[in-house]
Amino acid sequence: MPIRLRLLKGATALLYVGPMFAGISGMGLGVIAPFVAIFVVWLLVLRPEQWPATPDEWLTAGALGAVVTQILSQILLVCVLLGIGRGIGAVAGFLPVVNPIFPLAVSFLAIPLCRVLWDARAAADQGLFLDDEAAAAEAPRALAEAGAAIVPLLNLPDNATDADVSSAIAGAMTLHGATLRLEALVAALAKPNRSHAALRRGLVLWASEPEIVASGAVPMGMAHGFAIAAGNGDLLRLYVPRALALIAA
Repeated sequence: MPIRLRLLKGATALLYVGPMFAGISGMGLGVIAPFVAIFVVWLLVLRPEQWPATPDEWLTAGALGAVVTQILSQILLVCVLLGIGRGIGAVAGFLPVVNPIFPLAVSFLAIPLCRVLWDARAAADQGLFLDDEAAAAEAPRALAEAGAAIVPLLNLPDNATDADVSSAIAGAMTLHGATLRLEALVAALAKPNRSHAALRRGLVLWASEPEIVASGAVPMGMAHGFAIAAGNGDLLRLYVPRALALIAA
């Protein structure tokens, strides 16, 4: 499956190369509609679960709204790719003159190639969906990255100041991947080889910060903060008033 998904990514790249090459060639608004049609057909073929399944469903207000949103997003995507292509052409001073059919054909080629690599309807019958499979394929790498990101935190000395710990946590807990990193930290601290006192205190403070809770970037942040404080009277005395203040706010 990972090999097939990599090939699928390569075939999908052709979809985006077409509008970019059209932009490099100086093509304008006239090619937007055919490119959008190709992009929409690609979505219908590769992600049928995102579209109404029956004629009756197509007529519902919710389905029509979703379809319009999909089409508008593809129009925006094509315009952005054309703009990027024109920018590349302008910077490079390279504006090849080609038949508009060529970049359109490049994008269209992505449809049959992707269909050969992924039969969406047959996969759906087995309970498999492209987005889920792609996420599953990325999971091992994401876990490895999360593990690597928390190593500097686990190496913090127990006498580190709150300021130093807060700075280190803020650097590691970026919005992208913060949940995985926090889960990895909780797992690592569950069976520590030393106390990690400064890190535990810093994580309890971080997890109960109003900005972190209000943003919702780490949905289980408060729960993980409690898990880290559990069994430690000093940390619980630090955590509980902050949690109650957030509840009362």
